[in-house]
Amino acid sequence: MRSKFLNITLLIAMVSIILLSSISCGNTFDFEGSKSQMEELGYYIIEMSPQIDNVASYYVADKEHVETVHVIQFTSSKTAKEFFEMPKDPIDYPNISIEGNVVYFGTLGGIADLLS
Repeated sequence: MRSKFLNITLLIAMVSIILLSSISCGNTFDFEGSKSQMEELGYYIIEMSPQIDNVASYYVADKEHVETVHVIQFTSSKTAKEFFEMPKDPIDYPNISIEGNVVYFGTLGGIADLLS
């Protein structure tokens, strides 16, 4: 009986570790790859000079002035989260989301293309 309990406990622990590692590994945003992907989808990429502290890279993807998405890569996940959590005007920052150290916002179609 004790051996069965130990086996079940070990099995649950191993499954938990595998699930947690797959969640953390699969949740990284490929900043450079996203630019290439957006260009392939017909977006014009505009490299922006970072005007915010702790910003590593920033670009705007625009498709015929209809679909737009801003993608900001911060130097750390902490600074990205701080920026994301600041109160913002929803008109200036529509549909804002965060993945790791990257914050992105824009039209729903632009974000859908970014995440496709």
